[in-house]
Amino acid sequence: MNSFMRGGCIGSLVFSGFLLNSASAQPLALTTAPALAPAVPSQHGFQTGAPPQDMSGPDASVPRGEILVEVVGGDEQPLRAVEVQLNTQFESIAQGKRQDEQKVGSDAAGQAVFRGLDASLRFSYAVRVAHQGATYEVPAFRLPETSGQRVRLHVYPVTHDLQEAFVGMRGFVLIDLRDGAFHFDVVYRVMNMSHTTWMPRELRIALPREATGLELTNEANQQGFVDKGGSVELVGTYPPGQKDVRLQFQVPALGDEDQAFVLGTPPHLAELRVLVEAIPGMHLDVPGFDAAEPTRGPDGKRILITRRLMRPGQGQLDEVRIELSGLPVPGPGRLVACALGLLIAALGITQASVLSKKTRLLEAQEDRGQARRILLGELVALEQAFASAAVGPKTHEQAKRQLLDALARLEVDSPSPVVDSPSPVAG
Repeated sequence: MNSFMRGGCIGSLVFSGFLLNSASAQPLALTTAPALAPAVPSQHGFQTGAPPQDMSGPDASVPRGEILVEVVGGDEQPLRAVEVQLNTQFESIAQGKRQDEQKVGSDAAGQAVFRGLDASLRFSYAVRVAHQGATYEVPAFRLPETSGQRVRLHVYPVTHDLQEAFVGMRGFVLIDLRDGAFHFDVVYRVMNMSHTTWMPRELRIALPREATGLELTNEANQQGFVDKGGSVELVGTYPPGQKDVRLQFQVPALGDEDQAFVLGTPPHLAELRVLVEAIPGMHLDVPGFDAAEPTRGPDGKRILITRRLMRPGQGQLDEVRIELSGLPVPGPGRLVACALGLLIAALGITQASVLSKKTRLLEAQEDRGQARRILLGELVALEQAFASAAVGPKTHEQAKRQLLDALARLEVDSPSPVVDSPSPVAG
């Protein structure tokens, strides 16, 4: 099955907002954010409007071969005595790779300057600030040949408290059935609407019990998830603004018409959407969510989508149960049709009248024996398929019952053993 959720397609699906035809699937407005606020005022206050943006770019006022770093707070005031780290990476086919590190403290104007740097293409630079355990940085860059580089980094007070940080989340769970497994692509958008940096502590999300093939995407400063065995833990630095984190895993298909998955959810979840690439006859149901609606993905594939928008006064959603029904399954016909056909043929032999009774009985017994051996062989094959998860519990139970019924019919309809009549004894 082709999937619209492979490779970079998730970017066009999730990060562009996935504007759907369904009115109930419109993107969540940030006006719902105050519902996530604590009952008591935060020490640093709610962030109204967009947070100040970091900056990195060439600046003619900065001498060539220099990087000028400005460290400021959320109020744009300079921060002094903050350690700034410059990571230099050299890469050459002939000489290989080399990395160097320099550290400079910011002065009273919040500035740290790095001089004597190489502007050739073989060198790239990354600026990082570590403050109160949090990490702030700008994407790596190369120095311009005719000027220096100016970098402006915003640093905030740090909290581990979700309420103090006014953190809310939106979630997207995308499911695709292919190659005998359900492939999950889960994205959470972390929205920090305060004047503080949030660093999660022991925030774990449970995975389905059968989950395998876990893949995690972490940024350089470890924004994302780490594997905790049966669950994942959210880690990293989340300053004011938005950040998307992602994980992927698989759950084997059981081969049944119905299959359900239980997935943990993070706290302060403002909205969760579940999207499944639709198969003809398949239904999606998530208890507590809107009724699933059909729509089309970016590549025209048919999708079923449902969502839940959290409202003030609702309890915390700790987990979500995703139920799929009407799934394609390998039917028991192949396992039973041959055996039943042989059974019918064996029973039909007794209706032949052109052979002697003794001959008919002998051949009927032989045919029943052959049918019995085939049925027993199919039972063994069925158990092996069930043990390897090639068929699910319901298919296994149905096929096994039909095979046992066929065996029982063979025994009930089996003719009496043929016994030679005694020879007459001369009187």
